[in-house]
Amino acid sequence: MIQGMRVLLRLLTVVALTMGVAAIIQVPVACACSCATRTTAEALDAATAVFDGEVIATSQPTSGFSGELITYSIRVTRVYKGGVPAVVTVRSEASEGSCGVRLSGTPTVFAYGLWGDLRTGLCSAPIRLDRAELGVGFTPTPAPAPSGTGEPPASPPPPSWVGPVIWSLVGVGLAAAVLVLRLRRR
Repeated sequence: MIQGMRVLLRLLTVVALTMGVAAIIQVPVACACSCATRTTAEALDAATAVFDGEVIATSQPTSGFSGELITYSIRVTRVYKGGVPAVVTVRSEASEGSCGVRLSGTPTVFAYGLWGDLRTGLCSAPIRLDRAELGVGFTPTPAPAPSGTGEPPASPPPPSWVGPVIWSLVGVGLAAAVLVLRLRRR
């Protein structure tokens, strides 16, 4: 009985360590970006925000992981869809293999997602942009004046791997608890 319990605990330890390491290591996902060709109207309909702007800052990839997100700060000059402020942050995967897009100069951006976490990619924009379908647009919402409250700026969101690691550890902990309870009943 005790020998069997030791073997099970060793096995559980190996499984827990393996799951923990697997959850932490970022393994590139092999996927090819094969977008259907979208018209300007279709891309406009699918986007949360569409705007013209000037890229004023770009984060550089650090890990070489194709799914790593690059953050672009864009000074918005014209808005065609959404309530975009005068300066907006948009993220995209670092590699075209992950459907990412490199923004530079003065792009027309078709973004999707929640405000504060706008994303763009190769599949977001139309294959050929028809500016007439965008309409005349409007000027962006002015940036809010500094509040002067002395509050620190909002912290950046956690890396994308934090959630899966936490849930993996919770799952391993629950499995271990169930196993220990079953072994104690015997």
